[in-house]
Amino acid sequence: MQWRRDLWIAVLAVGVGAFVAGERILAASDEPGLVTTVLVIGAATAPAAFYAAALGHQLRFTLPTWVVAASAATAALLGAGTAGLLGYPTLEHLGPASTVAVALVKTSVTLLVPLAVLFALPTRRAADGLLIGAAAGAGFATAEAVGYLVTSPDLVGPAAHAVLVRGLLGPASHLAWAGIAAAALWLAAQQHWSGRALRRLVLAMIGVVALQALWEGADSVPARTLLTVVNVLLLGWVVVRTASPRRGVPTRVLVREAADAAPAPAAARVPTSARVPNSTPASARVPTPVPTPARVPTSAPARVPTSTPTPARVPNSTSNPASARVPAPAQVPPPAQVPPPAQVPPSAQVPAPAPAQAQAPGQVPPPAPAPTDAAPAPKPNPGSSPEPEPEPGATVGGSGTPKA
Repeated sequence: MQWRRDLWIAVLAVGVGAFVAGERILAASDEPGLVTTVLVIGAATAPAAFYAAALGHQLRFTLPTWVVAASAATAALLGAGTAGLLGYPTLEHLGPASTVAVALVKTSVTLLVPLAVLFALPTRRAADGLLIGAAAGAGFATAEAVGYLVTSPDLVGPAAHAVLVRGLLGPASHLAWAGIAAAALWLAAQQHWSGRALRRLVLAMIGVVALQALWEGADSVPARTLLTVVNVLLLGWVVVRTASPRRGVPTRVLVREAADAAPAPAAARVPTSARVPNSTPASARVPTPVPTPARVPTSAPARVPTSTPTPARVPNSTSNPASARVPAPAQVPPPAQVPPPAQVPPSAQVPAPAPAQAQAPGQVPPPAPAPTDAAPAPKPNPGSSPEPEPEPGATVGGSGTPKA
């Protein structure tokens, strides 16, 4: 949720506002009893904001909570001892070289806790080292601020104001320095103390000591505030590089997530004009056709069509177009049978010629009977030429007998 991601901003704003209000009340009333309250509020603001940011952004930490709490408590004991040895008056009169030496000592003492946890636990992740270092830095700075307040010459006045400012800005800066150095330390162990990892560790230590020396040598509240902002920004960059949820995820997973999160193409969306208003009853609504993937044909042999043709099914217009069945192929009709030849009616049959009988010489054959079913003689055409008459002496019927 977005509010969980931005919760650390609210925690930081509330803590800084409460600290500034308490410090103004303390400066106006000179009440020593408010010093402890204001100091606790300032020292708890930066660790609480870091914890809220880690939860809201789901940073990839694997260490249990009791390990983190034990690291902070151990570093607090070391910070109280360091503050007791140095003392606030000694810290205020340090030269440039002494400031660098003090910064180196504080950084080394703070890193004792992450180093001990590194060899005590099997984990070697840089993100876990950053978490242990941040907890150790916050505990060290809080106990150091309380120790400086105890060794301060007065509980009110300019000295108390400087101690309170250190109580607000010190935990934030120490949290950043120890977190960066511890992340480099655990990364070197993760890479089996290779040459490149050791160079990174040395560069991180030099940068942390230089920033802490500048912060300790600053003599004004605005300068320390600016350096604190720079320290926190550097810590945020290291967090993104080591403990971000996207860090270390394979590229193919990120590409798949981006493809799943991409919006559907415009062609697959139903236009607004095709949507049925809510006032229409559910029974009258037209269901939106859902495309169905084409079916893969099975290996079963095709069926031989029967002799009875199957009429093709007409697909229903309201049904799914993808689910309509393909009509069966039309069957080839059997070849048409040739009808038998038409029979000639008896009336149209030509009578067979009668067998010729032997005639005696000089006997005249009888005339042939006229056929009863003979067709009438056709009428002569007026425009055609008349048929010539047979000459006398021509034979009839090819029998060789002259016509009478």
